[in-house]
Amino acid sequence: MKKIIFIFCLFSVILLIPVAVTAVGNISVSSLPSGAAVLLDGITTGTTTPTVIENVSSGSHIVSGNVPI
Repeated sequence: MKKIIFIFCLFSVILLIPVAVTAVGNISVSSLPSGAAVLLDGITTGTTTPTVIENVSSGSHIVSGNVPI
């Protein structure tokens, strides 16, 4: 009986432990004219348009670009 109660408690604890889920996605960026340096949240991505920024965490972000003159 004690063994059954122990197993039940163990499974209960495992089911109550929150699972961290990290949602990520991709952002497609294009511009006219093309060739703009792409910034994500003010940090350069090292890419120019057109491009896809991959593995971006879920939530609000600011995407901007600088076109060379």
